[in-house]
Amino acid sequence: MSCHYYVLTRFNIRLWTKDKKGKPTQTEEWLKKRFELFEQYCLPSVANQSVKNFKWIVLFDSETPEVYKKKIDEYARRCEQFTPHYVAPAEGRYFVRIFQKIILEDIILGDVVITTYLDNDDALRYDYVEEVQRLAAQVRNRTFISFKYGIQYFTELNIATRVVYRNNHFLSFIEKYEENVRLRTVMGYGSHIYVGRYKGTEALFVETPENEKWIELVHVDNDVRMTFDTHLITDLKKLKNDFGIHLELAKNSTFIFYTIFLKRTIKEIFRHIRLKIMGRKWD
Repeated sequence: MSCHYYVLTRFNIRLWTKDKKGKPTQTEEWLKKRFELFEQYCLPSVANQSVKNFKWIVLFDSETPEVYKKKIDEYARRCEQFTPHYVAPAEGRYFVRIFQKIILEDIILGDVVITTYLDNDDALRYDYVEEVQRLAAQVRNRTFISFKYGIQYFTELNIATRVVYRNNHFLSFIEKYEENVRLRTVMGYGSHIYVGRYKGTEALFVETPENEKWIELVHVDNDVRMTFDTHLITDLKKLKNDFGIHLELAKNSTFIFYTIFLKRTIKEIFRHIRLKIMGRKWD
């Protein structure tokens, strides 16, 4: 029996024509921004992991312009765990099956499979993979692992805040590949909101208040959960050491936090309440 670890990331596969803010996707402007965020935050945090015995499967659209494919080749040289896979535009919606197929080609019956979900504009603490591997040896089959404490970094405000979010999307899933049992992966159950309630699974919610395990990038194009249960982070050195990335923090971050940030938080909370009542309309 072997244990295999995979970090799973979707990049620019064709899932919808507009992002969560209603702006068109797959444009040159959109693609350029995604690659910039990936290079600045996501890629270095994964390359900086304290252990290297894992694979990072990243799905790209097969029609990605050649100039970006050259960048992707460079990523593979910079991070040996990085394994790009190109997906035809019409197949993008089947990303769960694609991840499963790639992994199934790499394992045999009886193997333990660990999968971690990572957005292409987010970051993991340097010991994230190592800590999941340690916990995986202690939990039962088909268990989700969620680190409750993380960081939200607001790219336009240049402030970072610590948040506590039990059902965040920085999830890992532990499962044994067994005969007549479908391999699910962390992607195979649906929304992270319902982790802890999926039939036949368990969930471990880990408390690490002094060691936030993830950073969620909050920028103009994404949609996030905001809460008043947060506080300002001002230790730039700690962020650099923990995540291996460079973040800029505003000199007047305290003023921004108590004015612009709190105003934005109130606005986002009410917007999410409205969406919960009215629903979201996708193209």
